[in-house]
Amino acid sequence: MIKGRLTVPKQSAKGLVLAAQQSATRLLEGVWLTPDRRAAVQGDLGALEGLLNKLQNGRRLMEGARKKSCPARAPT
Repeated sequence: MIKGRLTVPKQSAKGLVLAAQQSATRLLEGVWLTPDRRAAVQGDLGALEGLLNKLQNGRRLMEGARKKSCPARAPT
């Protein structure tokens, strides 16, 4: 097997996002879609691109959620 620059283990979040991107791109290229479904898939591709950028920048996806859900303790 030849490993390219996009070869990433499937267990990683980045690998899953890349697989989803490839799947959505194949859907757009190979299947006739109604205009509203085509727009939905294109929107999904945009969201996946944003997620991939976050992963490539090394940001933690849950970091923001933890900060919002865990209020700071009051000093005693």
